[in-house]
Amino acid sequence: MVPCQCLKGSAELRLEDGSSRCAGRVEVKHQGQLGTVVPGTWGTLCASRWDLLDAHVLCRHLDCGFAESIPRGGPFGRGTGPVWKDSFHWLVGGGSRCDGRVEIFQRGTWGRVLVDHWDVQEASVVCRQLRCGEAETAYNPPKPQRGMGPVALRGIWCAGHEASPTLCNTSLPQSAPVAGIAEDVGVICWGSRQVRLVNGPGRCAGRVEIYYQGSWGTICDDGWDLPDATVVCHQLGCGGALVAFGSAQFGEGSGQIWLDAVNCSGAEAALWDCPAGSWGQHDYRHKEDAGVVSFLALRLENTGGCSGHLQVFYNGTWGSVCSNSVTPKTIRAVGGENGCSGRVEVWHRGSWGTVCDDSWDMQDAEVVCRQLGCGPAVSALDKAAFGEIILGALLCLLLALLAGQVRSARAGRRGHGPCY
Repeated sequence: MVPCQCLKGSAELRLEDGSSRCAGRVEVKHQGQLGTVVPGTWGTLCASRWDLLDAHVLCRHLDCGFAESIPRGGPFGRGTGPVWKDSFHWLVGGGSRCDGRVEIFQRGTWGRVLVDHWDVQEASVVCRQLRCGEAETAYNPPKPQRGMGPVALRGIWCAGHEASPTLCNTSLPQSAPVAGIAEDVGVICWGSRQVRLVNGPGRCAGRVEIYYQGSWGTICDDGWDLPDATVVCHQLGCGGALVAFGSAQFGEGSGQIWLDAVNCSGAEAALWDCPAGSWGQHDYRHKEDAGVVSFLALRLENTGGCSGHLQVFYNGTWGSVCSNSVTPKTIRAVGGENGCSGRVEVWHRGSWGTVCDDSWDMQDAEVVCRQLGCGPAVSALDKAAFGEIILGALLCLLLALLAGQVRSARAGRRGHGPCY
């Protein structure tokens, strides 16, 4: 791994080894002294946070219009010299690319914006320029978050409809000082909202947290159900929801409880599009934090269908569930002529219960028959053919056991390989 160095002060930019001056590997020449790096040395940029918005800024700086793409995989070859941290984000110091202190790149240098008047009109122009929606909050950063570098602007006045801050009325640093006290400015855009699952067996299971107004907070489990969990799983690209947990099953969070009484239909694009109580308004504690397990948090090993060894994704690794819960002692067929036919029942959390027939088919029956040592399944019956259902609906026999096994996954690795 090549260490990256901070890039501050004046710099030149170019694109190298491309088909024209407007395509190629991004290189930066820093003009000032930086550690052992000789002034005037060309270096490349770290790609870890480089995105199309950064490329747009660079293309405009080079009079190349708008960026068409940011190809990955080093198609323009490896550069030489130092590797600089990327420096093309307008908002710095926030928890996402859509919130933080405002800086502007001009004349080869990133500079601060100092004004004595800053409100949502000016902030919204910045947010739209960054494709982050409208502004939620315009603020002046506290002293520890203020900038220390050069000043690019000493004033900015927008009507609110401008496409870019450069189209607003601005004052340069060498102009007459603005009236009052000029301070750094910051913004929180709508696009800064994020959702994540933490403290679970991978990124697709865990406690639900939302990034809002510059900080992470949790969701209360009041009314929390599968449609709510489904929206979270879809939003994270984790498929559908398997379980919607309450009562801080993935541990208690800290800080704000941002939402309660969430009531999604399951079709919303984001959790904050669902009906819910007011942001930050609740009378709950973190012992009621909501959680989610998505389908992509588990898999069946060595199978192309609905049979195999159940595995959980934990700490970046797939591992088997060690509880040995699915055995002939924890599953049975009752009400039939012998132990190989009858109503399917599962021993779960201290009691026997049945499996709902919703989507029950031959593949599910095959799993049961093999676990019982009864060979292949002959038929998969439903409609309580062997008696009434006494347990709530469970989608799949193996998946029904996951709720108890997730807690085992969180407990950590045990002695023999990646097994939870």
